Amino acid sequence: MAIFITFPLIVAWLFYSVTLRAPESRIELKVKGPEVKEDFGKTASLLKEIPFEANEKYIEEGKVLYRIHCRSCHGLEGRGNGPDAEKLDPKPSDFTKAEFRIRSTPWGELPSDEDLLRVITLGVPGTAMDPWGSLSEIERLQLVSYTKTLNPRFSVESPPKSVHIPENLPVTPESIAHGEDLFNSMKCFLCHGEEGRGDGPITKTLKYEWDFLFRARNLAKGWTYKAGNLRKDIYRSISTGFYGTPMGSYAEYLTEEERWHLASYVNSISGDEKPGARILIKPKLITGNLPESPEDPVFKETGSIIIPLGGQIISRPEKETRMLDSIMMKSIYNDREIVFLFEWDDITGEQSKSFKDALTIQFLLNKNIGMKDSDHNINMWYWKALLEGSFSNTVDALNEKSLLREFNIRDENVLIQQSEDNQDLKGKSAWRNGKWKIVLKRSLTTDEEDDVQFKKGNLIRFALSAWDGTNGKYNAEKAISTWYYLMVGKPYHYRKYLYSFLGLIIGASIEMLIIGRVRKKTF
Repeated sequence: MAIFITFPLIVAWLFYSVTLRAPESRIELKVKGPEVKEDFGKTASLLKEIPFEANEKYIEEGKVLYRIHCRSCHGLEGRGNGPDAEKLDPKPSDFTKAEFRIRSTPWGELPSDEDLLRVITLGVPGTAMDPWGSLSEIERLQLVSYTKTLNPRFSVESPPKSVHIPENLPVTPESIAHGEDLFNSMKCFLCHGEEGRGDGPITKTLKYEWDFLFRARNLAKGWTYKAGNLRKDIYRSISTGFYGTPMGSYAEYLTEEERWHLASYVNSISGDEKPGARILIKPKLITGNLPESPEDPVFKETGSIIIPLGGQIISRPEKETRMLDSIMMKSIYNDREIVFLFEWDDITGEQSKSFKDALTIQFLLNKNIGMKDSDHNINMWYWKALLEGSFSNTVDALNEKSLLREFNIRDENVLIQQSEDNQDLKGKSAWRNGKWKIVLKRSLTTDEEDDVQFKKGNLIRFALSAWDGTNGKYNAEKAISTWYYLMVGKPYHYRKYLYSFLGLIIGASIEMLIIGRVRKKTF
């Protein structure tokens, strides 16, 4: 008798737990974000497995590969002046000047073959130099052979040796504190800023050859470390320095032990979460009033998502930009309203008459992303700084020093501003120590059909766009994200109960059919 009851229940449970999962479970919540790894050992072993001989055949085949894959950025002669170089920031390396920044060799030395192979294989985070692991191992070695012909030093100097990396010291609070003292005493903050966000006073004044700012690395974004973000990588970078930048070698100024302490401190502020590690944000539910200021401590107790941005290269004028590479987003709601906090790094906060910092969050009201332009229906929230010059380190009320508007995008991408009566957004903005913080707040639901409605259980698609006024960005020259998901609360799915009931009926029917056939054969 027990089996007669158990079988239909099992079928019903399968319908409940497998066939109809919650919408958020059908989204891949974890994706592989950008990761920087120390890989010198791998490339070194590769060179041992494949005999490396810079013969004429390797060089000629490497030349063909270079002109196909590298010329557009580095130029025909390797001078960093390819046709795409003007649109890139930072600029491509000039091989003729030995601007090989990622090295394991001492200051003043050329990179080793392993160094060149590593850069080609893994790319350079925070730049337009992408990984070329899609090329075969032989092809990458051929590129190494040809690249070395672009600088005569390779043919006359002895093969360089890598810097010695001693056994690392254990990471302790005392080591990190000592490293922070060294960070200040060695004046690292002059370039990297007091909080390591690349907003130091020297960073704002140094210029490239093309009149670009020398932008010190934002140490709070470990995924952008050019030479790797492990402690061993950081120790190596401190020891070797970077050619073509103000970052020199500290091997003569710091002992090996001090370099380990400094590496421990830098690693401690490098950040844990990587952009793109999650694609769904779930606002935090609280009771009482929502925070209104970017500095409200409630935000510190709220989880965040880091959204990567890339240059807009779909419509003209397109421009690949690396200035604004990610935005941190948090969200909180109560029974009436929802609030968003957006943070991103901006070393100056400066505005001009023509170029302003700006941000949009676009909520897709249609069910499908892959729609025709004529079917678009997007509710867009738009924020823009208004003042010229630099912002003070104070919280500035929106509508005083910034503009906030709601738009809709539809009918062949026509932008329509909502009427003044429907401008429901509220919030505040602040720029402090090289970082923008923007708070946007609105009621969960409105009476307008063209507004996004934050109803419980609704899965809402959204995307971000941002403009960096300091970098001369406006109109289509912007940084953009892909589509992400937001869900307020947990959904209520009546269908899971309906289908569970259907599963129960199907299971019982199958069971009765089997019993009927068994009885028929018996009699």
